[in-house]
Amino acid sequence: MTPLMAMAHQLYKDNQEFVFYYKASTRAGAGFVSELEAMPWSSKIHFHFSDENRLNIADVLGDFRGGDQLYTCGPPAFMDAVFTTAKAQGWDDACLHREYFTVPDDIEYENHVFHLKLEQSGVELEVPAERSAADVLAEAGFQVETKCSDGLCGTCVAEYSQGEVEHRDYVLSNEQRQNKLTLCCSRAREAQGRLTINL
Repeated sequence: MTPLMAMAHQLYKDNQEFVFYYKASTRAGAGFVSELEAMPWSSKIHFHFSDENRLNIADVLGDFRGGDQLYTCGPPAFMDAVFTTAKAQGWDDACLHREYFTVPDDIEYENHVFHLKLEQSGVELEVPAERSAADVLAEAGFQVETKCSDGLCGTCVAEYSQGEVEHRDYVLSNEQRQNKLTLCCSRAREAQGRLTINL
């Protein structure tokens, strides 16, 4: 809820159109209800509680228009259901965005050594299996901002021009992954692989 509230604050401040849907099992068990009801943008909020007025995702997403963006936050199974319904309603992948609380634990990766080439300076660095690209870059004196270090926030996103990336983030769209990666967790796809990044 908190990241979506922050987005709503900014959209309201910028005088942008948006609709805010809040789904929970019960009103009594839902957080931030009183705070949301007191917001200057409270008229844009639609509360849906399972014991009062259950949310029909298909109804909510049925009026997609070009340029619309969908942001969702919650348990992975819920977000999967929202995205599956959205795609069935004609939403494009690039319009769908997730906000995770924590890193999903259903994927296991094997770390291996890989190499980074910095396009602007030509510097080449080796990234050991136990270190991240962000760590190695920072140690070598290149400023890389990080926040979550789990691929959830996008703070350390950088552009790349060459190499096969194993994307391990939860913030970039498929389209963005064509030329961007998260330095805190993503790695070369193969052992001893080489990635050229725009630094």
